[in-house]
Amino acid sequence: MLTSQRDALFALVNKSGLPPTEFHWETRGEPGIGQDVAVLTHQPSGYAFSFGPTGCAYSPGRERAHEWVPTDTWDAKVRQFMQWLVYLRRELEAPDLWAAMGTAAEALPDLTTPTPSNEPFSVAEKAQLHAALNEVKEYVRVVLESSGERENERLDAVERRLEYLAGALDRQGRADWVHTAVGVFATLALSGIIPPHVAADYFRHAVTTLKAVLPSIRGLPWF
Repeated sequence: MLTSQRDALFALVNKSGLPPTEFHWETRGEPGIGQDVAVLTHQPSGYAFSFGPTGCAYSPGRERAHEWVPTDTWDAKVRQFMQWLVYLRRELEAPDLWAAMGTAAEALPDLTTPTPSNEPFSVAEKAQLHAALNEVKEYVRVVLESSGERENERLDAVERRLEYLAGALDRQGRADWVHTAVGVFATLALSGIIPPHVAADYFRHAVTTLKAVLPSIRGLPWF
């Protein structure tokens, strides 16, 4: 690969907002091709883009972990490279909500109850959960203040969803409400309202805050 071509790719990486220092060039022998190919690897994630003589191989792809696109022109390879940068950022910024849920569950493993219950909340229990939702809202406010991006608009969106949860305490039984709450927390994390780089931490904090209240609520299931 020409130095000028590598420089052009450097500019594209830099324009994407990803740090060029996180990428590393290497040359690999590819089975079945009979010649070495240039590979650019994003070292923290292990994702990579390979420039072959008859096509490009890269991960992540649009809908698959690995993608191969046949092309033998440099301009076409550059277009694929630009698409790859979009897919790469998508995966790097995606919050791993399953991992966050697992961490929250492991933090308080004794909270699981064997007996499911969908009874209505008592007045005292609703007061506890209102306080927990307010704590989640305050946590989000602090996070948004630190991000400095559309703070009021994002906080308003969070407040609307948490107010919905607060109102649902009067309409839903315990088990139904817990599932609704986790769904709302996940939606906020995935929708972009919570900045992507802190979405997983927010989700973990929200679930853990809720679970800290639940032991005092008799018969409430967890998962």
